[in-house]
Amino acid sequence: MKCSVLTRCASAGALSFTLVYPALAQEALPTIDIGSESGRAGAAPELGPGGRFTGYAADFKKPAASAKSDIPLLQTPFNIQKVSRETLDDRQAINLKDAVLDNVSGVSVSYQQLDRFVVRGFDLNHEIYRNGLRTPWAAGRDTANLQSIEVLKGPAAMLYGRVEPGGLVNLVTKRPLFEPYYSIQEQTGSFGLTRTTVDATGPLTSDKSLAYRVNGVYARSDSFRDFVTSRNILIAPVVTWRPIEQFRLNVEAELRDSVFADVGDIGIPAVGKTPADVPVGRYLGDPTIVLGRPNRQKTAFAGYDWTYDIDADWSVTNRFGYNFEMARRTSVYIAALDEATGIAQRSAYLMDRSTNNVTTNLDVKGAFTTGFLKHRVLLGFDYLNAELRDSGYDGGLPFLAPINIYAPVYSGLRLSSFGSDYNVFLRRKESWKGLYGQDFISFADDRLHVLLGGRYDWSNYGSSYSSNSMFEADANFRSASDKAFSPTVGVVVQPQPWLTVPSRIVLKLADAAPRQSRISDQAARSMG
Repeated sequence: MKCSVLTRCASAGALSFTLVYPALAQEALPTIDIGSESGRAGAAPELGPGGRFTGYAADFKKPAASAKSDIPLLQTPFNIQKVSRETLDDRQAINLKDAVLDNVSGVSVSYQQLDRFVVRGFDLNHEIYRNGLRTPWAAGRDTANLQSIEVLKGPAAMLYGRVEPGGLVNLVTKRPLFEPYYSIQEQTGSFGLTRTTVDATGPLTSDKSLAYRVNGVYARSDSFRDFVTSRNILIAPVVTWRPIEQFRLNVEAELRDSVFADVGDIGIPAVGKTPADVPVGRYLGDPTIVLGRPNRQKTAFAGYDWTYDIDADWSVTNRFGYNFEMARRTSVYIAALDEATGIAQRSAYLMDRSTNNVTTNLDVKGAFTTGFLKHRVLLGFDYLNAELRDSGYDGGLPFLAPINIYAPVYSGLRLSSFGSDYNVFLRRKESWKGLYGQDFISFADDRLHVLLGGRYDWSNYGSSYSSNSMFEADANFRSASDKAFSPTVGVVVQPQPWLTVPSRIVLKLADAAPRQSRISDQAARSMG
């Protein structure tokens, strides 16, 4: 028997309707828990069907995935905020920006088109991680296949190497469950929003050693701005194999295809000290160009992670991820404005991008006691190799006429390709290897905790730019190498079981960009 469940807390302007199997008709709805997550998805039946009823707050007695260790969240000297699955569902946060900006303090967006955040005043650039591994830049990530989102605030060089001092965002994906669960959800909202999601999981074998999960999304929306649209398709399968109690393997993939017409459009220009007196929905780009060559992003991910529990205190975990992306960006923007007449000169920015990203790490975790000292140790190694290539055009187009912002007349030309006149060619490549270790020492009846750790990095970064060809950009490629040790010391005072006062000192390896390489403004914009 099937059961229809209306999402408990529909957001303003949106309605969500969900069909769930197995049936809950004979059961009361779970109590809304504003406390903690009860456990790991797939391992704790109190999480409810699909692992959705997690509570709103993190369980401070359990570790955070982004900390890479078994240290309880309450005791770690890292500041980590967690957005649970139930929070995402009840607030209907359908994309990463909504999920982070609405639920994590001190975070803003640095670049409207991309999932790019500012934390503690630092632009994180593209520091978005997936299950502890770095991913390339992206726009409009969907939350359908996420179990939680963690925002680590502050320096994390010892764990992750060359990351920004503001911290990082880590996406924790859904895992297969060994109890069957099937869900279809339909959401509608303002500006023509429609979003259909599918979530199916269950065992594949009678002994429940093998299980699967598939999440799928189709979403499209218009905007308050004329001509601005978006469409997103996502499919994310994952398989879990657990032949013995001590070993578990997850193999997952993700395919995403997003099309969006000027989601980060140029907006309304200023006249004097105030926005121009035009309708808020006025579009001042060129819809025929943008619709003929819309922004598009195709991403593919494949990866695995496995963990082997050596005994009750020691375990080994290995993760691997490969990301490939092809993207196209099109934007028409105002280059100059005559405030007296309202006539705006416009330029166009067109870009084709490809990225490849390979990353892996190995963690060994353990616990032991020496006298009155309790030790929880972490030893690890990680590796990243990432390359980006951009080919594009930035500047005026002969057929792109000036526009009157008060009475716009658009060109009527549909632009499908423009490769022969590209004038921006960029190549960027980076790689690093890192060895790290930490010892979390507890004593004084678990009222004092000291973290001692360090990391040694070997880093290489290279870039080049040309206004003529990618061949010339390859010929101009220069790189620089660096290596450094990043120590960390943390002290946590725990006067009560429910109260801790953390402090931490961290040094990090800065980006090793080649001093002899000069990248133009166009290339810098292309790097996004």
